Amino acid sequence: MYPYLFFEAKGGSAERPLLLFLHGSGESGTELEKVKTNGPPKLFPRFGLDRFSVVAPQCPDESVGWEPARLAVFLSAIVERTRADVRRIYVTGLSMGGTGALDLAAEIPERLAAAAVLCGEGDPSKALRLGRLPVWLFHSAADRSVAVEHGDRLFDALRAHDAPVTYTRYRDLDHGGTWERGYGSPLLYDWLLQHARP
Repeated sequence: MYPYLFFEAKGGSAERPLLLFLHGSGESGTELEKVKTNGPPKLFPRFGLDRFSVVAPQCPDESVGWEPARLAVFLSAIVERTRADVRRIYVTGLSMGGTGALDLAAEIPERLAAAAVLCGEGDPSKALRLGRLPVWLFHSAADRSVAVEHGDRLFDALRAHDAPVTYTRYRDLDHGGTWERGYGSPLLYDWLLQHARP
């Protein structure tokens, strides 16, 4: 089990949408409060984030990164513990967490309703495993930490499989600017909530 922060949806967690957020490499370690540095844990409850319960685990070791099989077990435990709506479980992450979000989506696409990947590396060979899972990619041509070609290749691979993919490709945002723009708008959260498992 990963250590984690939990932000409860307005009205409680039972039967509510659940958003799993995976942080980047800089927030790895043992200081759990660092998980609030970026993304939904930093912004909650603004932008309508309190429509979800948000769970934000901490990766203990950035050299290992997010492990999809371990995340899948963690997510199952959280869903059971919070009695979240199993039809509306979403994953998102930034940088290392964006890569982790894609890897988890490829591991358990049948359990997720949608995924948002922000400036992650993303392995295009996993595109086929996502099936019909809706994915929204964010990246920027000016990203000097994770080259935009990673986003481009993943988008092309998903599109080649006729996957329901959306790609927001900024021109001049740096690495952090991409996730600040992506997460700092209700549009992403509105989009997630448009999707539910059958």
